Parts: sequence; structure tokens; C-alpha cells
Amino acid sequence: MWLQKKNCLMSFHNIFDTDKKKALLALSITSLVWGASTPIMKWALLVTPVFVLAFLRFFVAALLLLFLRPNLHIQKKDIWKIILAALFGTSINISLLFIGLNLSTAINAAAIAAIVPLLTLLSSALFFNEKMTKNLLVGALLGLFGIFVILLEPIIDGGFSAGVLGNALLILAALSWVVYELLGKSLSKKYSSITIVFYTFLLGGLTFIPFAFNDLFTVIPKIYNLPQFYIGAGFGILLSSILAYIFWQWGLSKLTVSRAGFFLYLNPIVATIVAFFLLQEVITPTFVIGALLVFGGLYVGEGGLRYFPEFHLFSHLIINNKKGGINHETKEKPLEQ
Repeated sequence: MWLQKKNCLMSFHNIFDTDKKKALLALSITSLVWGASTPIMKWALLVTPVFVLAFLRFFVAALLLLFLRPNLHIQKKDIWKIILAALFGTSINISLLFIGLNLSTAINAAAIAAIVPLLTLLSSALFFNEKMTKNLLVGALLGLFGIFVILLEPIIDGGFSAGVLGNALLILAALSWVVYELLGKSLSKKYSSITIVFYTFLLGGLTFIPFAFNDLFTVIPKIYNLPQFYIGAGFGILLSSILAYIFWQWGLSKLTVSRAGFFLYLNPIVATIVAFFLLQEVITPTFVIGALLVFGGLYVGEGGLRYFPEFHLFSHLIINNKKGGINHETKEKPLEQ
């Protein structure tokens, strides 16, 4: 029994013994956190002004990152890239996301974010000359059609409403995130993930001050003891911002932009579960159809489940159990990007 447990632990270590496989695990964790973040942020926005939550989430996160002692040196020629990354990755993206969340549902927000893989696929092929495989293209197009169904869900289920505008803002938020991905990929060739994330949070967080200044002193004293506020802000600062952004930026430095983008297809699964229990949001038949198309796009684009760390762990253990032991000298086939 002890030997089996030891073999299992050694097998787990071997599965993630390369940077590429660790990047897959990091991106999976990031996707799970961001999936849960969407309904939690909407829950927090029930009592917290949009720009107050945005400012606290990113500016406080930037201050906490200083404890990790990031290298703050940036070459002059890259300053404009850092500023643009902060604007598109934090200022524009979060503003559109939070306002869109107030008008739409958390479930829709997470599903619409899955449009990012298609956009990153096309943009990475255009700007980074990354290979566009047939599976990636077909899967991304299938996912895009699912997003289109979700976008029109309010009209299909009950006529035009504010939900349509909210969904449109969420799509624009996804577009801004793609720009951030491209800038982040370029910067990751020179700077560590912590350095990029620090400046993204600091500069982006500062842009929220003019919109949040008054509410910081008038609203927070009234809501600081509400669970929606301190749980939402805490989750946003520690997990959604610090942990997830660092994991994402690091994973992005190890994989192609298009491959990393496909992990965002996992967000709707977690968001749907959390939103159902936390916000009592209704899952409509139209959403189910759109979501199935999105997940189908994930399956096709990723060539099944073979790119996910959990699948590697499960299959590796099954194979070794059938052999009756662990062969530590066996070399695994390199994982394609």
C-alpha cells in the first residue's frame, strides 16, 4: 500500500516535470478561478459601485505584489507597451466587464468570454505567425456560433432588453482582453510575469480613481461589513488578480497565444455552477444550446481531452497500473503547442 502511494505521488510529479505541462496546469487553475470570479464579482456589485470594486481589486493587488519584490526596471522602448497592456487588460476590460455584468447575467458573461480563443487564434496567426491547425479553426468557429446564440438569448427568450446591451459590452470586454494577450505575449519575452502583472495592476488601478474617488469615502463606510463586499473584494484581489494573472502570464510565456486562449472555454462551466447556487440565475434552453456549441468547439479545437493536465494524470496512472508499476525511465511524447 505504501509503495503504491509512493508510486502515485512520483507519477504525479513526473506528469508536471516540464514547464509546458506546468503551464497547462497553471492555465487550468486560472480558468477555474476566473470562472468562479464572474458570478462572485456580480454578487459583490449588488452592493459595491463598479469603479470602487475595480480600484480596490487591482490597486490593492499591485501594492501586495510589492512583497514579492518584482523587478521594476522597464526599458524605455517598452513603456508604451506596458501602458497599453494596463489600459486594455485592466482599465477597459474590467470597466466593460463590470458594467456588462450589471446589465446581463454572470452565466452569459463567462460564456461570452469564450469568444477569446477564436480572436486570439486569428490575431496570433496574424501577428506572431503561429500555426493555425484545422482543429483549432473549426473548433473556434463552432465556439463562435455558440457565443452568437448566447448573445441573442435575451431577444430569443423574451424580446429586446438591457441584457442585449450587457452582452454587447461583455463582447467588447473580450476584445480588449485579446489585445492584452498579444501585448502580454510580447512583453513576456523580456520580463517576468510578476513584473508585467504589477505594472498592469498599478497603472490600470490608478485609472479608476477619478471614477471611484467620491464613493471610496461615502459608500465604503456603509458596506465594509457586508459579505458581498469583503468576500468579493478579497476573492478579486488575492485569487482573481494576483494568483490568476500571474499564472496566466506565466503560462502564456510557455505556450502559444492561441493554445493558451482555448483554456478560457472552461470558464462557463464553473461560472454556471457558482451562479446557479450563489445568484439563483436561471439556465435557459437557449443558453444550453449555445453552451453546448461552445464546449463542442473546445473539444474539437483541443483534439479531445489530451491537452488537459487532469487527463494526462488520469491516463498516466491507468497505464502504469496496468503495467503493475512505474517506469521512471520512460520518456513521454512531447506535448504539441
